[in-house]
Amino acid sequence: MKLSELISAVKDLQAKVTSLLTSKAQASDEQLRKFSSELENIQAQTVPQLQSAEATIASLEAKVKAYGDEMIKLKADLDNAIDKAAKAEASVGMKAAEIAASQGIPAIKEPKTDGGSSEGADLAVELEKITDPTLRTQFFRKHKSALRMSKLAERANPTSKN
Repeated sequence: MKLSELISAVKDLQAKVTSLLTSKAQASDEQLRKFSSELENIQAQTVPQLQSAEATIASLEAKVKAYGDEMIKLKADLDNAIDKAAKAEASVGMKAAEIAASQGIPAIKEPKTDGGSSEGADLAVELEKITDPTLRTQFFRKHKSALRMSKLAERANPTSKN
């Protein structure tokens, strides 16, 4: 083979390689555009869905917080109502017992005080034993109704003293 034939063969090979590389590059470029287009389509579909889901989540979180706050308020209101009802019940019971004792009607059963099952006379003895004025005042305030009932019962039934 001659030099000119070799040069021609090299040029042909160069042309074929260039053509092959160009066609491969074009195919890769086309494939890249296709993938890019598919990615854009997927993003166009999913981004609004994600935004909608995020908005729904934020809305639900706000509702949960509002319901939680409302539940805390309602629990506090319920606790206050229970306390008021318990105080009213205790006050009515003590007042009824005081009125009955002042009218000379003997009590069927001694109402229990916050101190447990101590009777009014025992509370009066306990009160007399306390020498500290602050503690004495606290004790008296705590057992005030029971002490009053005991005194009224003593006045109504002076012979039934323990």
